[in-house]
Amino acid sequence: MYAIPFAGMDAAMKRKLDKARWAAGLSVALGGACVAWVLSNRRKRVDGTYEQAVVGSKNAQQLVSVGLLGRSAQAKGEVQKAMGQNVAIDSIWDGVAQNPDVKKEFGSMLAATTVQQEKQLAVQTLVPLLNAKYEQDPEGVAKKRAGILNGYRDAAEKNGLRWREYSDALQSRGMDVWERERKANTNPTLAIADYYVYGGQGPLHSYAEGNCNWEAAFDAKPAFELVHMHHFPTVSPEDCMAELHRRLDDATLGALKCAGPVRRVLDIGCGVGTSTFSMRKSLDRHGMKEAKLTALDLSTHFITVAKFRQQHGDQSNNKWGENALEFVHGDGLQLSALGVDNESVEVVLVAKVTHEAPTHANYMLFKEAARVLRPGGVVGYVDINPNQILKNNPVSNLVERVAIRNEPFFDQFIGLDMRDVFKKSGLEFLCEEASNPSKWPDVEDAPVTVMVARKPLSKL
Repeated sequence: MYAIPFAGMDAAMKRKLDKARWAAGLSVALGGACVAWVLSNRRKRVDGTYEQAVVGSKNAQQLVSVGLLGRSAQAKGEVQKAMGQNVAIDSIWDGVAQNPDVKKEFGSMLAATTVQQEKQLAVQTLVPLLNAKYEQDPEGVAKKRAGILNGYRDAAEKNGLRWREYSDALQSRGMDVWERERKANTNPTLAIADYYVYGGQGPLHSYAEGNCNWEAAFDAKPAFELVHMHHFPTVSPEDCMAELHRRLDDATLGALKCAGPVRRVLDIGCGVGTSTFSMRKSLDRHGMKEAKLTALDLSTHFITVAKFRQQHGDQSNNKWGENALEFVHGDGLQLSALGVDNESVEVVLVAKVTHEAPTHANYMLFKEAARVLRPGGVVGYVDINPNQILKNNPVSNLVERVAIRNEPFFDQFIGLDMRDVFKKSGLEFLCEEASNPSKWPDVEDAPVTVMVARKPLSKL
């Protein structure tokens, strides 16, 4: 990941990364094509779904149930709904499915894979195709992204969430003020990883400049509340977010086994402070008021908004000084640059970060977390649930998320095994639960899951 760290990227370099991504997609194309083999005996598409005519392929009924090609009637949350379904993309498999060479060459390999692995292969195969289409129509892509964002804003306001009003209020401080504060918050020596230049400074979440622009920073709080409000639908969007993070905090702090007091806590990828403010309140509730909480993010725009919220905005009444809570421009993969030594931290929080990064970066992130944790220290983790995503969305929905660069590394994330990440980082997996177990008793059905892992008191 850090083979070529750099702080900026010109258009030519971005094109090279896009071409590299195209090549990577093509490298799994034949493997993905064999997904079609299981669809070679089907009846005609009816209302966007496929019926299996001959039970001659592995897990045929499961493939229909997870919506490999079919319409998703179980999409959960505004993002899954916004991406919809592209029947043309899903239907590409029709021609491949009739190819006897696919059956001959890849049939045995496919038989050894799980349904979810097959679906991920399908996504990885089709992403380069839709990428190529979008590269030929940049104006259309820009219009599509703007439509998605405005759709979110409209949905928020229909549900009583004053997204536009909140964003406008922040902007009204004056852009010269914001830029001056952002400059003061910027670490000019920080080397920015290439993946973040591609999908962080580059397009992410339908913003052309990812997390590194004022529109995204001003939108972040209401956007976060909108996409999670269905987790606890009987309370306000703000209270829903508070409850989700309170549960994460309590599970995390309750698993601590460190000797002595909690002195230092890190929130990696803190955004505009949603997870950070919740953890600070939870530390106080748990009698850990002396702990210093350091929150870091690669986006100086996000860090600046978070600091404003702490000092002058909605969190200012808490009177947290920098000894209790600080926001810094930093990278979770370079914690030593922030002066974080080996075994010097009791708690590391990673909230809604992994779906925005490639697989190798996620493994590196948790190895770094394990390095700085004291024995008995814990990692609190929350993010999108890949199992639910694969189960309840058609292939084209997931392909769209990657190709439109809503989440440019989502084709990798849906195959991320967090238990393996913890294990290979030297962390002991402790628990996983749905964001709201009352609503989703089966964790596989939950759109978001909470996990906790701990650094062993002795080596594994």
